[in-house]
Amino acid sequence: MKKFLLLLTSGLVVAFLAAPVGAGAGGLMGFHEMYGDVSNINHATGVLRLANNEANMVLRFPPDSIKDLEYGDDITVRLGFDEGLVPASAVQQKLKEMGRKLKGVHQTYGDISNIDHKKGVLTVTNNEASMVLHFPPDSIKNLKYGDTITVELGFKDGMHIKSGALGK
Repeated sequence: MKKFLLLLTSGLVVAFLAAPVGAGAGGLMGFHEMYGDVSNINHATGVLRLANNEANMVLRFPPDSIKDLEYGDDITVRLGFDEGLVPASAVQQKLKEMGRKLKGVHQTYGDISNIDHKKGVLTVTNNEASMVLHFPPDSIKNLKYGDTITVELGFKDGMHIKSGALGK
């Protein structure tokens, strides 16, 4: 019994130490929501620009998911990231939960090609597009140019998404 408790306690300590610092809902780092106006949109590529007082973001969604969006529409984007490449199978449940309330829910990855730690703005580039993303500055303090991250994001029409984990 003592061995079992020691093993269980050791496992819990390891799990606690392995948890990412700054992780938010669903284990995502930098998890947050941002509201803004669609200030540019390309329905063919799925790329849109979200104008916000904190930061203007350039986002890419599956083209079919933004077919009903137009210039000037208000949307709320929910996003977070994981460090490194995260296999799709590892985040399927997380994405499924996000998808209950959000549109365009997907996972993408890329390399950081520009980063402003003070503002919390970074550019993630891959073979599909470059995205300009905003995260709470503290959540990206350990990231640097050239790092690979996996981004999970989705959106909802209108101003705000209910508080809670990934659209619940």
